[in-house]
Amino acid sequence: MQEFERIEQFAKLQKPPAVKFKDLEAAVSSSIRFNTLPFKVQTNYIRITESTVLTTVTILIDRKDLQFTQKDNVAKSTVNIFGRITSIAGRVVTTFEDPAVIEVPPIC
Repeated sequence: MQEFERIEQFAKLQKPPAVKFKDLEAAVSSSIRFNTLPFKVQTNYIRITESTVLTTVTILIDRKDLQFTQKDNVAKSTVNIFGRITSIAGRVVTTFEDPAVIEVPPIC
C-alpha cells in the first residue's frame, strides 16, 4: 500500500456512520429553546490516555411523557434518539442515533 492509500483507509475507518434519521439531524443542527419531550442527560468521563477520554451518555425519559400504543396486550412506545458530540472548537467528533423501544406487559 502507498502512504496516501493508508491515510485514506484510516480516514474512512474513522468516519461516523451514515445518518438514518435525517429529520432529527436537522433538529440537532438548529437551535431549540423548548423541550418537546422532557428528558435528563448525564455524562461520565473516563480518561484513557493523555489526549483521549471515554464518555458515556445516559438519557432518562419518564414513562408518563411517552405515548403508548396497545398491541397484543402489550403497551409499546418508540423514541428515536439522535445526538451529536462536538469538540470545544465546534468540530463534530461523532454522531449517534438509536431507536429506543419500551414495551410494558400487562399487570396481572
